[in-house]
Amino acid sequence: MSSFEISIAAGSSAGFASTLLVYPLDLIRTKIQAGAISKRPPTTMEIVRPMLSRPSLFYTGLSIPLASQIVYKSTIFTTMSFLQSNIGGDYPFLNGCIAGGVNALLFVTPTEYIRNNIIVNGSSLGSFRNLSVLAMYRGATWSVLRDVVGCGGFFSSSSLISENFPEVPSYVRGAFAGVAFWTLALPLDSIKTLVQTKKSREAVYESVKKNPGRLFSSWGVAFARGIPGAASTIAVYEFVSDRLEGERRNSGIL
Repeated sequence: MSSFEISIAAGSSAGFASTLLVYPLDLIRTKIQAGAISKRPPTTMEIVRPMLSRPSLFYTGLSIPLASQIVYKSTIFTTMSFLQSNIGGDYPFLNGCIAGGVNALLFVTPTEYIRNNIIVNGSSLGSFRNLSVLAMYRGATWSVLRDVVGCGGFFSSSSLISENFPEVPSYVRGAFAGVAFWTLALPLDSIKTLVQTKKSREAVYESVKKNPGRLFSSWGVAFARGIPGAASTIAVYEFVSDRLEGERRNSGIL
């Protein structure tokens, strides 16, 4: 396998594993964000309690992001590898910003538009068939901004720990990278969710101006989801990548 193919395989595996691990928390986070500008935003327990009798509801809309993760993570890690080879490994924040922005613009925005409307508004997959591609890019600005700063923080924090504490396990580096991502990205992610699931952008922006603190209403679930999700992403990516690189070296393919 080439380095490009290894990056795709490792990234796909990492995305698949992390999505399965934390998707229920991702769903809860999305519902909290979508209700943030309500007169009385829902609590976590108010969201969770109705789903306890039907556990399958915790995986509402899973098929789209699960399939997309094969593209998501393979794109972002492959882009990072390309940038490190051509720009250099001394700029992890810049490389992460570029990789995150490219990924968000190409794939993340339309996928999350569909997923969020299935989760929040109960839309069916069939309802998106006649929707234009442009319409599915609603919230693209916020999606790109979130992934630019978030992925910049993710990769730079992971790189910083790796350089200064090389003995730290990959999953620990991943956990810290997850904290960095959501610390930077949470308010942007909240606005993105609101813009994608509400009919009026103007009403969203007006409500956010009045209650900016509500953009952080999902912080507990975001970090509870982000830390194990990022830890598993880094751990699985490096495990698969190292195994495939080892097999390539053993086979004599450079």
